[in-house]
Amino acid sequence: MFYWAWGLSWAPFVGSFIARISRGRTVREFVLGVMIVPVALSMLWFATFGGSAIYFDLFDGVAIADAVSEEVPAGLYVLLDQLPWGEFASILTVALVSMFVVTSADSATFVLGMFTSKGVLTPTRFVRILWGGLQLLMASVLLLSGGLNGLRTVSIIAAFPFMLLMVLMAFSLYKDLAAEIRRREEKEQLLRTRVEKLLMREPERDAERREEEEIHPTAPEECPAQNCDN
Repeated sequence: MFYWAWGLSWAPFVGSFIARISRGRTVREFVLGVMIVPVALSMLWFATFGGSAIYFDLFDGVAIADAVSEEVPAGLYVLLDQLPWGEFASILTVALVSMFVVTSADSATFVLGMFTSKGVLTPTRFVRILWGGLQLLMASVLLLSGGLNGLRTVSIIAAFPFMLLMVLMAFSLYKDLAAEIRRREEKEQLLRTRVEKLLMREPERDAERREEEEIHPTAPEECPAQNCDN
């Protein structure tokens, strides 16, 4: 439940940010770069590391399941300890998680700045710093007051209205794409009709040209004197 609520709570920020950086792209490019490629890489990640964790837990007696039951993130580091260069992989994992948190917070502050600046595509630095500080303060208060459970509760509560909003957005997207398809079909039909009219007029033009030649036959071309003598 928390996993889905966490994604839904980030949907307004991530959706607005991706929409801004995807301006000028086609729907096919957007679906490929935002939905297909990340999902494929996520499947590869879960299949590789998840399968390795299951193997080490079942066949090598590594207590990965016990570590996960105590604290979920600890399971990843227990798994990395079983792999070659485990210490280096753990440091790299911490760096990647830090980059993820920083980039997510940056996109959130950027989108919140857009929302509170009357839709300005490039909010001022002061607005972004203000929202970044507010996010840091809110996260600190939640972690100090109720720990991760408090953060989970707030995420689930905040995600519920966005779930209803996403259903309406999906319906709106369907209507927009259906209208776009109808407009394209109407445009193609209009172009096809015009081409057919042009093709139908071509035989009429040939018939008029033949009638003019019969009424006013063209004079034969005069040949040069040398050719006529021959």
